[in-house]
Amino acid sequence: MGLDFGVNRDHVQKQCSLVADQSAQLNSELNQLSNKITVQQNNLLVGIHKQADLVVANILAHIIEQLIDDAWINLVEGGYFIASGIIQAKKTNLLKKLEQKGFKIVQVKAENDWICIIAQKRSTQ
Repeated sequence: MGLDFGVNRDHVQKQCSLVADQSAQLNSELNQLSNKITVQQNNLLVGIHKQADLVVANILAHIIEQLIDDAWINLVEGGYFIASGIIQAKKTNLLKKLEQKGFKIVQVKAENDWICIIAQKRSTQ
């Protein structure tokens, strides 16, 4: 199960898998954020045209690769893309793809064989 979501100052939006949408809705209600969070099923960020400060994906590396272009488009300059759920064997390739897109790698964390990458959208100027 994976979630990826964008956050801006006034609104939080989650794109959820069919399995995750009910859990996301319940969590937003339990945390008293249901008035700020819209939960909807979607195919990653396809069709989402909002500028966000943060995009998070906790999903397999080959899915994160598909998300890189849309994350770039939907992030404000200086915004962060946090990608986790990556196995060690996929780390180098994913880092290369993020850098090729223009992301600055801010931090890479590892826990056992699992990797988390924090990348920042560089200024396009």
